[in-house]
Amino acid sequence: MSDSLPTKRGAASFDAPTVDVSAMPQVLARIAGLAMRYPWRMALAIATSLFAAMATLALPRLLGRAVDQSHHLLMAAPGHAAQARHGLEMTALL
Repeated sequence: MSDSLPTKRGAASFDAPTVDVSAMPQVLARIAGLAMRYPWRMALAIATSLFAAMATLALPRLLGRAVDQSHHLLMAAPGHAAQARHGLEMTALL
């Protein structure tokens, strides 16, 4: 082992820079101003974000309903296993 001083790999919690929370509104206003230079891109980003959020919420409900309908189909008529499987496969492809 050497007698050299330890290197600073990873800052301790007291060495971390602090964030000035009171400056956040000004920073967000500057970012919004920069983003509004490109209104179509901003609208597209918001629209795709909303679509992704809706898809994230809708897919579990859609898959749950498909499984429930297949289960009811199999309980009502056990001979319709091929139809139930086809319905689940089509839902999975979505």
